[in-house]
Amino acid sequence: MDTKQKLADTLKELMKTIPVDHITVNQLTSSADVARNTFYYHFADINELVAWIYNREIVTQLAVYQRERDWGVGLDVLVTYN
Repeated sequence: MDTKQKLADTLKELMKTIPVDHITVNQLTSSADVARNTFYYHFADINELVAWIYNREIVTQLAVYQRERDWGVGLDVLVTYN
């Protein structure tokens, strides 16, 4: 797993119990077991990481939805996003 994805997965896990605006870079990097500098090598702040997750996961799901011929299948793809 690459570092960006590891940080993204860790952030999503933390967001299950902590509001994103209360998560610090220190909490995130500690939970992801990476150095704080590693985070800043990839992202300027947590909001940039959230945007990266959105772009990578949500926008990708929307592209899949657009390719579906049956709108029901496309809708299922969108609502079953994890």
